[in-house]
Amino acid sequence: MEKDELIEILKSKSADELVDELALLSVNFTVVQDYFDLKYKSKTKPSILKKYKDKIDKAIYPDWEFNEGLNIDLVE
Repeated sequence: MEKDELIEILKSKSADELVDELALLSVNFTVVQDYFDLKYKSKTKPSILKKYKDKIDKAIYPDWEFNEGLNIDLVE
């Protein structure tokens, strides 16, 4: 679905329907639940951060033999 099409559909919904849709997304998709936890809770769950850190580590070091490593000086 194109972004513009989604926006039109969402604009046609009432506030209650949008709240229900967001709640359903949170129930059905862990990544959405994690997003809302990180965005709206005052205390960040370390387990959420660890999960995504592990995913990033795996992406950077897929075979754990990336000899160069991550050059932190290049990260802003």
